[in-house]
Amino acid sequence: MAWPDATWAARIAAAACATTGTGLFAVKGGQVAGLVWCQLSDARRGAADIYQMWVEPGARGLGAGHLLLMQALAWAQSRGAGCVRLGVTLGDSPAMQLYLAHGFRAVGRPGPLREGSELMAQAMELQLEGPARR
Repeated sequence: MAWPDATWAARIAAAACATTGTGLFAVKGGQVAGLVWCQLSDARRGAADIYQMWVEPGARGLGAGHLLLMQALAWAQSRGAGCVRLGVTLGDSPAMQLYLAHGFRAVGRPGPLREGSELMAQAMELQLEGPARR
């Protein structure tokens, strides 16, 4: 389901003002070509969650996903997070390969992506160590 522009604008404005979360964007040719949301966890102290990682199909393979992920990890670590969590559609996808290459590991068993979906999602986690990643 696509969200209207007003919903995206409200989410971006909220992220810009937040201290416990951030939205990061990749820009190509003056247009947003990727995004990631990172939020400190309310439920688990010292953890951060990555949501809505996305790169426009025309910008894939150019390193935007890698850079967005690195910035999200650095942001989380700078806020004191020792681990970062996310969910990804199960399969041998570029997204899964990106997360594995950055050291994320599967946690628990896969479950349905959403109610009524045949797609499965896998929770993943990365333990952060040392100074912020660059």
